[in-house]
Amino acid sequence: MNKKRLMREGNTYWDPDTGNIYNLQGEIVAHDAVYRETEKPKIDFNDYDIQDAPSEKNKYEYKGDFNDYIKPLEFDGWAQTYWPVNKFEYVSWSHQDFDLPTRATSGSAGYDFHSPKEVVIQPGETVRFSLEVKAQVKPGQFLMILPRSSLGFKGFNHIMLTNTTGVIDSDYYNNPDNEGVIDVKLHNFGIDKFIIHKNDKIVQGIFVNFDTTCDDEVTEKRAGGFGSTGE
Repeated sequence: MNKKRLMREGNTYWDPDTGNIYNLQGEIVAHDAVYRETEKPKIDFNDYDIQDAPSEKNKYEYKGDFNDYIKPLEFDGWAQTYWPVNKFEYVSWSHQDFDLPTRATSGSAGYDFHSPKEVVIQPGETVRFSLEVKAQVKPGQFLMILPRSSLGFKGFNHIMLTNTTGVIDSDYYNNPDNEGVIDVKLHNFGIDKFIIHKNDKIVQGIFVNFDTTCDDEVTEKRAGGFGSTGE
């Protein structure tokens, strides 16, 4: 039976499958993924294939905070191996001639998504289009898509997301159907046409933690893109 891998970093061990961090005694000291109360807080190192973490040139130094593990890695023949990370990327077919989502200030919760093209929405019309961006989301979190709060103060409040709030799950990223591309559907409730110019900020995304019930035993894996979970 193949053992699960465990990464050794100084006096700590990191489980890349769960995001949990353990001390030298195998006791859990930090976690990023949501784990059930029935799981043991202490592990037996004999159950794991222990490997040394990559050199400092390949990652950010671990400073005691789990979130310091944030840089993509490629080592020991592993292709695209990552520490848990939140990250925006262009999809492969994007022209990549617009900005990836950004925050306006250090205190901003939301990342502003920029339009990859000009879009015209006529009165009473609903338009769906791709943002040509995908989001890698850490386990135990989801990306919430919301209208930009500033729109309501600039006279544009006749434009709304048709589902009011979008939810991007962590396992939506890089799915085999559509790479995890994020789409938006906007409706014009006004009496004038609404023009979105290329690179305009149109919606915002906020990374949000979530929890599960103590008796949650879901093991099903996502098989594709939109609607692949039976929704």
